[in-house]
Amino acid sequence: MKKILKSVFAIAIAALAFTSCDDVPMPYGTPIASSGEQNYEGASGKGTLEEPYNVAGVLNFINELGGVESEEAVYIKGKVASISQEFGSSSYGTGTFTITDEGTDLVFTVWRAFYLGNKKFAPGDKEIEQGDEVIICGKVINYQGKTPETVQNKAYVYSINGVGGGGETPSGEPSGNGTEDSPFNVAAAIAKCKEIGSTESTDSYYIKGIVDADATTNTQYNNITFDMVDAEGGEKFKAFQVKVLDGMTGVSKGDEVVVYGPIYNYKDNTPETAGKSAAKIVSYKGNGSDTPTPQPSGENLLTNGDFEAWTGGLPDNWKPASTAGNATLSQSSDAHGGSYAVSVAHATANKRLGHEEITLKAGTYQASCWVKADDAAGAKISVGYVVVTNGKVSSADDYKYEVKDQMLSNEWSNVTYSFTLSSETTVSLLVMVNKASSANVIVDDYTLTTSNGGLADGSDNGGDTPSSDATYTLTTSIASGTFVIAANNSGTYEVATPLSKAYGYIQKSDATASGNTITTSSANEFTLTAVAGGYTIQDASGKYYYMTGTYNSFNVQEGVPSEGHIWSVTVNADQTVTITNVAKGKTIQYDTQYNSYGAYDTTKGIFPSLFKK
Repeated sequence: MKKILKSVFAIAIAALAFTSCDDVPMPYGTPIASSGEQNYEGASGKGTLEEPYNVAGVLNFINELGGVESEEAVYIKGKVASISQEFGSSSYGTGTFTITDEGTDLVFTVWRAFYLGNKKFAPGDKEIEQGDEVIICGKVINYQGKTPETVQNKAYVYSINGVGGGGETPSGEPSGNGTEDSPFNVAAAIAKCKEIGSTESTDSYYIKGIVDADATTNTQYNNITFDMVDAEGGEKFKAFQVKVLDGMTGVSKGDEVVVYGPIYNYKDNTPETAGKSAAKIVSYKGNGSDTPTPQPSGENLLTNGDFEAWTGGLPDNWKPASTAGNATLSQSSDAHGGSYAVSVAHATANKRLGHEEITLKAGTYQASCWVKADDAAGAKISVGYVVVTNGKVSSADDYKYEVKDQMLSNEWSNVTYSFTLSSETTVSLLVMVNKASSANVIVDDYTLTTSNGGLADGSDNGGDTPSSDATYTLTTSIASGTFVIAANNSGTYEVATPLSKAYGYIQKSDATASGNTITTSSANEFTLTAVAGGYTIQDASGKYYYMTGTYNSFNVQEGVPSEGHIWSVTVNADQTVTITNVAKGKTIQYDTQYNSYGAYDTTKGIFPSLFKK
């Protein structure tokens, strides 16, 4: 009887509770309808800065997403309704709050967004308050199908009561294909990692980005770890335990880097490079006070690095006098560039392709080659050089493999490595085919460049690109033609030299000056061609110079680029010229801190002059 009475009493209480709830209004309406519906009245905006969504507008927009994250960042305007976490109370410098359209009960959650300027909240910054009118920029999602909100760490407060801190869209569009000529940006690298999954890739990729915070050093493996972004506050790609260039001590926030190596999505939640020095930095431009290591540039020091010249069935200049090269070689028409490449036969023992011995000055060098297996069975290689003394390889310790045990598929991939010589040294550059290989290895387009070394006999071009010195005279007449670009650095003219790879900062060569004339190599000529909107710039090999993304460096390619290749040229009163990239608004200047040319949106260095033959 007691159990029956208790049950009746419980039912009565429950009925009373549900009846009472009907009389209590919800503080805000349910914000999301079924996917695809657009039934919020008063919706306005297009999601742009000029026409931001109101809350009703962004709710309608989210309905169309079908539960996935928006591809683009959008702008949303509203009044702060409630604050769940103040910016100052978060260890991550982010805040969480809701916004509403004034006079409605609709709400939208701003979840863990960055502060003004797309930056972390800092001491002294003013907290938002209820009633503030804000504009938010970021990606949005219907979280778990029931909470419309910004995506964590992919949004920021653009303005508070009309006062803004600017900032860039947190993440950019994916670009690049992961090659040396077209490296992934961070957005593309992240997308590729998600495609690859949680197992390290067998292929290696190039990734270009900005260092998001100072690096940490792993003393056990002698490498560094840091995050890369396309723009401050954007999505992050982790360069994990990467090997640094010779002479580098680390990287700092704001530095521009290119890393190369295997990548994957660690534990399916962290896009990064494979660890333990499997990846490395191949290009670096400092943004801080430390002067970066000089980056190799200039002409190829190897003769017949393209394997186009053959005699007696063997490639010219690839028959070392020492035991450095012991592989069976044959000509291959499966070339990366030109007509021919070299095929290096695999065997039951390790076999080496070796360039003839060359004696190099002390300095930093960068070597690069293109490789592939000639069969889907694949191959394994190590790449580097060997020290030769008195015509002999003295011991196994003389072999310096900078890239070890790299697996190859039957698709072309690039291998790049750098090394520093402390004194004049005779070396032979190598590709070693591991005995575990199941296919032959095809090698093509092997290069060796330097910015502060060279061949010990004083010849820096190894015969690949003949050139001669010529005299050029200062000119202030701008028209289509061939010029030398040089900046007067306290009496020394720093001549711009062509890039030796697909991107980077333009290196310099000192020129002999006499009055208004300078003497330099004809290989340093650039051609300006008048086109609609300005000029194109090509180097002596005919490659076009253009700019992409937010970088201050240059890209080069054969054929006219689709964008970023138009430059305006005006003469200044001091006979220098202002050469500005029309698309990016950045001007070419010689940076005395780094001894190279970049293009900047502020006055950072010396404006060059034009000289004509």
